[in-house]
Order: sequence, then structure tokens, then C-alpha cells
Amino acid sequence: MIDYLKPGEFVLQRVWFDYLGGRYQGRGLLTWKPESGFHLGAFLERSGAPLPKRIEIGRAGIIPPSEFVTIRMKPLGDNWAIAPNALLHDSLELIDQQRLSIGLGRVIFSSRMEKDSAFPNWSGSALYKIEGGPLLPDSVHTETRINDKKIAERYSMAGIVYEDAPKTSVIGRMTDDNHLELHWSLSALHYDRSFAWRWPQAAQNALSMLIGETVELLQRQLFRGAQMLEEMNKPRGVHSLGLFRLFDQDFLNKDVFIRLSEFLAREEPNARICRAIFEQMAEAARQKTLQGNEFLISTVVDAALRTIDREPFRAGEYDTWDINKSVNQFRQNFLSDKWSNACEKVLQARKRLRHRNAHPDWLYTERGALSDEQLAISLDDRIFLSRFCGYMILALAGFKDLEPVFPKPHKEWVAPLVRTQI
Repeated sequence: MIDYLKPGEFVLQRVWFDYLGGRYQGRGLLTWKPESGFHLGAFLERSGAPLPKRIEIGRAGIIPPSEFVTIRMKPLGDNWAIAPNALLHDSLELIDQQRLSIGLGRVIFSSRMEKDSAFPNWSGSALYKIEGGPLLPDSVHTETRINDKKIAERYSMAGIVYEDAPKTSVIGRMTDDNHLELHWSLSALHYDRSFAWRWPQAAQNALSMLIGETVELLQRQLFRGAQMLEEMNKPRGVHSLGLFRLFDQDFLNKDVFIRLSEFLAREEPNARICRAIFEQMAEAARQKTLQGNEFLISTVVDAALRTIDREPFRAGEYDTWDINKSVNQFRQNFLSDKWSNACEKVLQARKRLRHRNAHPDWLYTERGALSDEQLAISLDDRIFLSRFCGYMILALAGFKDLEPVFPKPHKEWVAPLVRTQI
């Protein structure tokens, strides 16, 4: 196992991959830095077919799939390692000197432990980057002792314990303000190996949706028998959705978290839709302009409903999709009649945001012609649609009897801090 938060290096007895019709292989060094990820340096020899007579370097255009390769490695002490989807585009050093120097965003290691584990289930651990230290559902009691003398103790809402024997067991804690460590076990009778490997990533997606930020999966390990798989990912940065988070909650609901994680790990079409909804909402929250934020939030609803209806956009008169019918059909299939008023409000908010930005008048100033009152309505519309996207995810995940509870208009919110002058 590798300590993610400390630098490290791996001597590679062998490095090999296929590229430009031939095989490159040799020896190298793989280094790890927590802040920048992996770097691979290797001296290689080419075998097989000679290089193509014409190789274009630096040409603009779409990078073809052939420029992405899987680099295979044999580190000392490990069975193997791979770097999937490594980009070798425009690598002059490789072509001219048969020397490789490349940063890698992701590496997966496989190794054999000294003896088989007696534990029959899939088990593993994962490390996540989370900003701000969210409130978890279970308390952690920490003591500091010198011999038998207790000198300090601390309680914090920074842990999670879940047990659904014999199917699922999860225990985790915040190791500091920004890192969550999870240990988990999944029944081999109920889940296969591919599900067990996907589960930590599904947990990342579920955490992101529920706490309203782009949680990063930094490292994951999977154990069964004598084999261990370990993946390490380059850090990319955590971004908060801020006011446009999908859920309003003070702490993580562990039952919802586990159930949503299991749904997302199944790789069903609805699970892919849910991940795409969150990714698009995260992109909308990152927009620098009001107009970009408005337009993306409104079109996320369109895109999700069109995907569910299997109705791609068709230009002009051939586009017969009706969002009013689509929203009502979604309510009938996934929600209930108590959502009628909320669904009507979705249509109204989406229309105000989308149509104003599809026919813009905002090149003159960043705010366009919006008055303060219209800006307030816009903010409430965007918050409302973001929460509706959260309900869409829960509904698609199979949660029943959802109640249409939405935030009050933002002007009625209580300020977290009030300072008065005496």
C-alpha cells in the first residue's frame, strides 16, 4: 500500500506499450508527488513495424483514439501496474529519441499478499478529498494518553458507521478537515468484482451530490483472497456548488448515502443520467457570468428529460418534443400528484431563465437589462431548479414518497451572522 500524502518512487523492471504500429519497451522510473501526481521516465526500444513515413506533429484537430494508449509496467515487488488512457500525442522525444517523459493522471497497481485472506467478501478502502469538513452522521471520540494517563479527549461529528449484514459494511472518518477515509466490505454472494471495484467511485459521486461539491476520489484499494488492486489519481481540485447545491441538509444521511452509492455502482442508464445531471450542475456553478449560470442550469433540466424520453434535439419543425408533457410524464412515472404545483413552477422557472438567454440582450452590460427585482427572481429560480435536479436524482435512483420541500425565497433566509453597532 502507498501513502497518498507522501512522495514515493517505483523502479520499473519493464515498461511496454504499443504505439504507431510498433511496440515500445524498456526500463524506467515512476515517481509520485501528492500535489502533481505521477511522472514516468523511461528509455525504450521499438520493435515490430517501422515508424510511419509521415507523422504530423502539432496539427490542430480532434485527438484520435490511437493517441491514447495503456502503458503497462512491472515495478519491483509488485505484479504489475497500468496507466490507462495515457496521451502520447506530439511526443517528439519518444519518436526521435525513444525516450519517454510523461505525467500520468491515474495508475492502477496489482499485487499479491503473502497469504490468502480468510475473509470471503470484497473489502477495501478509499481516500477522498473534501473541502470544509462536512458533518457526518456519527461521532468520533479521540483520546490522547501518556501511559494510562488521559491528557485530552475530543468529540466530533466526523464519522460514519453503517452495517447491513451480511451485504454491506462501511466505516469511515475524517482524518483531517479535508480528507475522508472509508473502509468497506461487500458480500461476494450479492456483488461481483466489477461492482466492488466501482463502489468507491459511486460513493464519490453520491458524496458529491449530497454535500454539494466535486469530491475527489484520490485512492482506492480492493482486496479479496491474496490479490490487492490499488488505484491512485492525480488531484484536480474540489469545487463547491454553493447556493446551487442539489440538496439542503446539515449533515450526511448515511442511509441515503449507502443506497445512492449502490444505485450508482450498478452502471444502469438512469445511474449515468444522474451522474451527468450532477456534472452539468457543477459546471453551471463554475460559470463566471450570471448569463452562463442561468442558461446552463435551465438546460440541464431539458437535457435530463430529453435523455429519459430518448428524444434527441432535432432542428426546426422536426423537433416535436414537448417539455410540458415530458415534465408531467416524469411526475407520473417517478413522483406523485403532490408534485403538480412544483412541476408547474419548474416549467415557469426554466422558461424565464432559458428564453432570456436564448435571445440575449446582455452584451452591453454583464447584468443586461435586469432590475434588482428580476435578479432576485432569477436567483430563486436557479436555486429552485437545482433542488429539483436533486429530487430527479433521488427519483431515478428509486426513492419513493419524496416530498416537494424547497427553500423559501432567499430574501427570507436568516443571516448566519448579524453585527449590530452599539
